[in-house]
Amino acid sequence: IEDMVDSRGRVNLPHIGSLRVEGKTTAESEALIERTYKEKDIFKRINVIIVAQQAEFFIQGEVKKVQGRFPLTADLTLLRAIATAGGTTPYAHPKNVTIIRGSEVLTFDRRRIREGRAIDPVIKPDDIIIVPKRKI
Repeated sequence: IEDMVDSRGRVNLPHIGSLRVEGKTTAESEALIERTYKEKDIFKRINVIIVAQQAEFFIQGEVKKVQGRFPLTADLTLLRAIATAGGTTPYAHPKNVTIIRGSEVLTFDRRRIREGRAIDPVIKPDDIIIVPKRKI
């Protein structure tokens, strides 16, 4: 059986359904899945391969490189995420940048972050970063 671990730390398995593997090592997860199938008398022998889903974030607006999807690395901050997309264009708003996180809309001041007067927020999986155009 091959499956992907979802963002909630679960795998969806045939004949069993959803099983939580978050916080477990690959070996522990494999043992849990194998044990669950054997206890339910579905398979006597099973080979389990677990693949962690690549977390990502999205960026759009006034950035120099291609807008879109980027892999999320550990402890990636807003300013580093923008740098990953090539930095801002000359048309970018000098301060405001928005992160859409689920149903939350968060606005940050890039200038204050760069000056060390505001915290550079950590980007989370599936965040959407919007770098708006400056007003003329």
